[in-house]
Amino acid sequence: MTSRITLLLFAWMLLVAGCSSGNRIDTVGDGPGGGHDIPLIPEVDWPTISLLNTGVDSGGITTFPDEGFFLGDGNDLSLTATSTPVTIVIRDNTFFSGVEQIYDTDGNGKMDYINISVRALSAQAAASIDNNSGLGANDFFKGGGVLIEPYDTNLSIASQVTIPINSGTAFSTADYALFRWNGDYKAPSSDIGTDVGVWEFVNTPVTNNGDNTVTFSVSRFGEYTVVVSHDQGGGSSL
Repeated sequence: MTSRITLLLFAWMLLVAGCSSGNRIDTVGDGPGGGHDIPLIPEVDWPTISLLNTGVDSGGITTFPDEGFFLGDGNDLSLTATSTPVTIVIRDNTFFSGVEQIYDTDGNGKMDYINISVRALSAQAAASIDNNSGLGANDFFKGGGVLIEPYDTNLSIASQVTIPINSGTAFSTADYALFRWNGDYKAPSSDIGTDVGVWEFVNTPVTNNGDNTVTFSVSRFGEYTVVVSHDQGGGSSL
């Protein structure tokens, strides 16, 4: 009986060790690159945005020539949150397309509505330092990140996104670069296990607003991180 209990305890210890090494959020002790420098993004769900515009009733049949579009009559739509300095600006006349069929109520391949949400980065994305720009751990220092849903929704006109960043001095004076998480990229990771994805560089300017927030534009929803474009010694890395 004792040997059986010992065996079960040993198996449990192996399981815990495997989980902690493969899907962790890095701590300060792990050094640069981990998720500990990313301000937490609380869950925010904005009201439904209708993409059924200018419906026309002709012969008893209602058609929506602008189905899939956000039409703001010349005005953009600013989605803001009270719990976090996150803002997403949807441009007037933006056409949305995505893989989630739940938003296509009539089955014609065009989205009829959309619910936009933001969340914190996934554990794998927050912890990972692997990227397609070949930056080392000391150069890939994440200062902020956000998950925008519905995942993989495409926008015909890029939306402006503002998120909080780490308030430390190293971040307040730094230049930034934008990366998007590709969780479908399956390759060994140098820091959080195997087959977990990679950060991919996005050639989009990042504006430091001087108030511990940054602003950038995205044409596809998903997970994004803002990376300091110099290491902590001040040397250029991007």
